[in-house]
This record gives sequence, C-alpha cells and structure tokens, in this order.
Amino acid sequence: SSGAVEVYAAGNATLELLHLSYVASEMEIDFPEVIHLEVDNTTAIAFAKRSVGKSKLKHIDVRQHWVRVIRDKNIIIPRHINTKDNLADIFTKVLDKDTFFTLSRQILMFPDDPHV
Repeated sequence: SSGAVEVYAAGNATLELLHLSYVASEMEIDFPEVIHLEVDNTTAIAFAKRSVGKSKLKHIDVRQHWVRVIRDKNIIIPRHINTKDNLADIFTKVLDKDTFFTLSRQILMFPDDPHV
C-alpha cells in the first residue's frame, strides 16, 4: 500500500537526516535538533504521530519500530504537505499542467511569472 511505502520512505529519510546531523555536528555546523519531515500521505503521518492503534503494516515491522523510536524521542516531527507544494511530486506523480509548471519553476528558481 502507499501507506507502507511512505512509512518505509520516512524511515529512510530519517536515517539520512540523522547522518547529516552527525556530520554537521562533527563540522561544528548548526543543525536543527527537531527536524520537520514533510510527508504527503495521511496514513504515514497518522502512524508516525501514533494516532493509529493497530497497524496493518505488519510486513515492515522493523521499519515501523525505527520510526516509532525516532518519533518517541521527538527527533523527527512529521508534517503534511499538499501535492501543490511538494516538489518531489514532480518526479513521482502525473500532475496537472498548472501544478507541474508551478513546481518546475520553484525547482529551477524562476519567478512565478508564467511567461518565463
């Protein structure tokens, strides 16, 4: 299911973010103590925020445990992001023309003028 995939992706993203925080710490670069992870799947957010009592995601128990540990330590805070604001969706979803051009302009750092 897409919820299972999003939980798996959140686990991977968390690993990468923690790695970056350790590298930044070694280089004495400020890194936020609490990281906001933007997720566009409500099932994954409900799981990460512990608002789901019993999960049907049994096939990813280890990944679930990792997400639970990080969640309980308040290192990562999941936050819902709308598709119209999610830059990653341009690579993973079929988008309507307006959303596609808006996101591509943001990625390429063009102004909001549609004629550019």
